This record gives sequence, structure tokens and C-alpha cells, in this order.
Amino acid sequence: MICRDESGDLHADTQTAGGGGRLLSLPFRDEITTALVYDSTPVVDYFKQADHDT
Repeated sequence: MICRDESGDLHADTQTAGGGGRLLSLPFRDEITTALVYDSTPVVDYFKQADHDT
């Protein structure tokens, strides 16, 4: 995960979910969504834009 520290700088947070992961485009309910697949945890998080501001 990419996070901001107290000074606002971006850094990779490899402690979250036991390591890194990758973003993939995957079909979900007949639409293409973005999925975060964790390297060391059997979890897939799906992300979808609801509208332009969300």
C-alpha cells in the first residue's frame, strides 16, 4: 500500500496485510473493476468508482 507519512511524503507500507500486493483489472458482476490482490494474505479487495466524485 502507498501511504502518506506525517510530512505528506508517499511511501510503501509493507507492514499492512503482511507485505505487498498488486493491482489487477478483474471482472466483477459483469463489469471491469480494480482488485487489490495481497501477496501473503488470501484476500482480494475490489474497488469501483461510484461516480465522478466518489
